[in-house]
Amino acid sequence: MQLSVLWRAPEVNPVNRKARSIPVLNIFNVYARAFHFSWLGFMIAFWAWYTFPPLLTVTIKKDLKLTNAQVANSNIVSLVATLFMRLIAGPACDRFGSRIVFGSLLLVGTLPVGLAPLVTNATGLYISRFFIGILGATFVPCQVWCTGFFDKNVVGTANALAGGWGNAGGGITYLIAPVVYDSFVHARGYSPGQAWRLTFIVPVICLLVCGLGLLLLCEDTPTGKWADRHLHAQENLQSHGVKAVVDVPGGITDRTAGSMASDEEKSSTHGKNGVIAGNEAPLSRTEMVETAQGDTVVNPTFKDAMKVVFSPQTVFHVATYGCSFGGNGANFGLIPHVHGHANGIVSGVTGAGGNFGGIIFAIIFRFMDNGNNYAKGFWIIGCIHIAVNL
Repeated sequence: MQLSVLWRAPEVNPVNRKARSIPVLNIFNVYARAFHFSWLGFMIAFWAWYTFPPLLTVTIKKDLKLTNAQVANSNIVSLVATLFMRLIAGPACDRFGSRIVFGSLLLVGTLPVGLAPLVTNATGLYISRFFIGILGATFVPCQVWCTGFFDKNVVGTANALAGGWGNAGGGITYLIAPVVYDSFVHARGYSPGQAWRLTFIVPVICLLVCGLGLLLLCEDTPTGKWADRHLHAQENLQSHGVKAVVDVPGGITDRTAGSMASDEEKSSTHGKNGVIAGNEAPLSRTEMVETAQGDTVVNPTFKDAMKVVFSPQTVFHVATYGCSFGGNGANFGLIPHVHGHANGIVSGVTGAGGNFGGIIFAIIFRFMDNGNNYAKGFWIIGCIHIAVNL
């Protein structure tokens, strides 16, 4: 691999306009902006989603007079909310486009995060953490959006990096929240009860800035608006001598096999897309049709969605992700190749599977000697991991 791919404009697939490299250092490139906002948006969402846990077991627990069982219950409630929202976010990405879903989740998530300081008891904590759990669903549009901008030769790397760097938000919050809390207590003289509430100001601001930036500075797809994605696929095919019909919902049909566009069509297309065409990767006519067939996302119906959800490929990824959160990079490196026409649904169901595993494990910890026997909980979880992965 040449180092120059990190900053130069990437070579693109001539049909779907997806990049065949990741220009990480070129923030002015449309593909780089989508990549960076993918992981950054998810990281900030993860950070906001996990703002409670770093201070929950000691400071917040003492201030709200919580028991160990109530703390464990709040963890379960948060994961349940994310599970349901990921199931909704997947089909929503296929219907409205992942950028809109992503930005909407970030902006809507600012409300429960901003209202979290009003919590005064266990019930309020449950309600607050449930609605903050909405932010956990941003993992789905993060992966779907990234998939839409990068071609098959590099999409696994792009998804793994976006998901991995985004997951860092869960660790960053354990660094930032205590530091902000300590600064309010020791440097500014606030009481512990006031200080933990003020720590929510920082993620609220970051969510607003990132959500607005994502919506204002980025594109739905490499070809423009989400609603016009199938028209661009047809135009790109025909401009390269492949006369195909693209119908969404529906499919892509190569009606005139072997036919070539006229010289006039080619010259007009070159004049229109000359700048981009210089970076096009060479593909045969058959490869172009297959690419368009596999990558054009259709508006999901309930019947079609259920076929995708219960297909063996989807069930496999749900099960493995449910038992191995750390393996999500490998898991979502394969997701784009499962059902390309319903990538949002597959991503949503798989992501929900990961949360379902989290709920099961949180329940196990909750009921091991009333939330106190962590050793036994880890032993049971380990047995489940081994059984499912075998």
